[in-house]
Amino acid sequence: MKKLFEIDRVTNVYPVACLELKTDPFVKDDFFKKGQFKFYFWDDFNDLVLENLPQEIPAFKGKILKNRLLKRMSDSEILAELPNSSPFSIEEFASIIKHLLEKNLAGYFNVFYIQLKNQQIVTVDVHWNFRCNERDIRLFNLGDYTWREDSCVFSRTV
Repeated sequence: MKKLFEIDRVTNVYPVACLELKTDPFVKDDFFKKGQFKFYFWDDFNDLVLENLPQEIPAFKGKILKNRLLKRMSDSEILAELPNSSPFSIEEFASIIKHLLEKNLAGYFNVFYIQLKNQQIVTVDVHWNFRCNERDIRLFNLGDYTWREDSCVFSRTV
């Protein structure tokens, strides 16, 4: 069996897929408020990300890695092991999460590192809440949370 990736070091952030994305521009409210997916936005995400997104989200084209955590890890541990820890912009995040959900490529727990308009880097968690069939989206300051084993961490490629 051929490995998907050759890894030359011991790692607990294991790449499981390289996804090539080419998205179309879209209207923010058409996806996040009126679209096919039901969302619950926690306060910090709403205030710092959603309110700062333009109404017209630009297209995104690029490759991203879907990584799986092999153990519980903090943000600093994850960022140290990612091949490219450069954060996504809030516009890139919006395009990526739309694509992942529409193509059914997201996991149960999904972690993204994004850079806010004020240049602060934060962690965004998008997870499926099966009790009410919605996606909860929360924002955390770096280091505020330890992510569970098997979480999916999305990052830029090398």
